[in-house]
Amino acid sequence: MSPALYKRTKTYDTNNPRYDRYSGCVYTHVLVAEKILGRYLNKNETVHHIDENKNNNNPDNLMIFASISEHNIFHSGEYKELVCKNKIWRCIKGDRHCVKCNKILKHKSKSSLCRTCYDKHGFNHKVKNRPSREELYEKLKKNSFTEVGRVYRVSDNAVRKWCKKYDIPHHSSYYKRFCESN
Repeated sequence: MSPALYKRTKTYDTNNPRYDRYSGCVYTHVLVAEKILGRYLNKNETVHHIDENKNNNNPDNLMIFASISEHNIFHSGEYKELVCKNKIWRCIKGDRHCVKCNKILKHKSKSSLCRTCYDKHGFNHKVKNRPSREELYEKLKKNSFTEVGRVYRVSDNAVRKWCKKYDIPHHSSYYKRFCESN
């Protein structure tokens, strides 16, 4: 391929499996990647421009990733190693760490903090504003679960969970007896 062809964005080629069925064209970076490999690209494989200039289709500027997810991992920076085998690049995913305490996070978690740091640094207002056992018990004698929840900016179910955690009754029928006796 001539250097002038590297600057083109599309080339007419209806024989290529990746051609656009409306225009009959194939992206030039795909053609260059196929020339590097000596075969057509698989449907999962994707091409990455190293300098992120989509018009620079020079073979030295292209990386072929095994899948779109590998390409996304590369862009997110969540890989610990890049491996090239037969001119196909793969990302070996690394562990994500809490930005405060450096504890390893679960891969599915999108948070940058572990649960402990999240609670400790006051990001979870529900934990920070939780009343003591005695205070909660006294408030529930006088108010409903919903009213107590409004005071602490949580749901009535959160108040019930607090009751279970503090090992105090968590049914409204128990507290209705106090209202009836007063």
